[in-house]
Amino acid sequence: MVDVCVVGAGIAGLKAAQDLTRNGKSVVVLEKSRGLGGRAATRSVHGNRVDHGAQHFTVREPVFRLDVERWLELGHVIEWSRGFHTLDQTGALRPPGKGHIRYACPAGMNILGKLLAEGLEVRRQAHVRQVKAVGDRWQLEFGDEEVLVAKTVLINTPATQALELCKRVELNAEIETALSAVKFQPCFAVLAGYPSDLAPEWKGVNVEGHLDLAWIAHDSSKRASPSQTVFVLHSTPAFAQKHFFDPPDQVEERLLEAASILGDFVTRPLWTDRQRWRYALADHPAQKPYYSHRNSLFFCGDWCGGARIESAYRSGVEVAEAMLRAQTAEPQL
Repeated sequence: MVDVCVVGAGIAGLKAAQDLTRNGKSVVVLEKSRGLGGRAATRSVHGNRVDHGAQHFTVREPVFRLDVERWLELGHVIEWSRGFHTLDQTGALRPPGKGHIRYACPAGMNILGKLLAEGLEVRRQAHVRQVKAVGDRWQLEFGDEEVLVAKTVLINTPATQALELCKRVELNAEIETALSAVKFQPCFAVLAGYPSDLAPEWKGVNVEGHLDLAWIAHDSSKRASPSQTVFVLHSTPAFAQKHFFDPPDQVEERLLEAASILGDFVTRPLWTDRQRWRYALADHPAQKPYYSHRNSLFFCGDWCGGARIESAYRSGVEVAEAMLRAQTAEPQL
């Protein structure tokens, strides 16, 4: 038995696990995939590190800035841009104005998950099937008929999945309503590589008014010595909803064609890869940074109070503080 089991190794769950561990709690994190950091995800494709989920992050609050400044000093994080170009409906490419610093990670965005997970017990490829109350404890069933018992559980998954995990728990009305109200938008990401001499000057392009394409990242501009030019194309939510189960090759072809307004070469990449995100963005995020069911079952994530990496980080900080306060109260299952 452990003090806390965290379900999901996204930014919020890992930050909470880190803070709880520092306060003397025994914590186990169960993550269904091989990676850490949730949508702060990176993969290696043809020798290139490519961010196929979240592309960058901003810092607006002091609690997050402390870690980011440390990561900057260590070289894990860089200032990538202060704004992005805009491709308008006439085909004109407008330069960015001055805005918030957008930070990125030269080794890939998944370094954020790795940094937060240092010193934690994380069991990867541990797919939790359900959470249920057994006496005054929680039992989690995962993997090949494995079971973990914990005093307290923190669920760091999309709200839709959290409700499914807790289908055998009689959640209070506030949590049931709040989690049910959160809606997610899907997204396709197409990764494409080109010769290095085709690298543009821009870092990213917001695409205005297009039915299929929303965003193009010059992903290789984050890397110290890129051997190729790498773009990441993100679809609009409407396109992803309509074509979510279409053949991947067709989806890829349409998004590359949509991006060809930047140059015909875009449709002729050296290689491609792709990612389909079912829960890419919380369209109607919850209004609180976390939710608590009777002081022993908690919910957190970037869908709590926002949809950014900083929102996830803040959610993790605040839910950990609440869980530590709850230790003084008797859990009621």
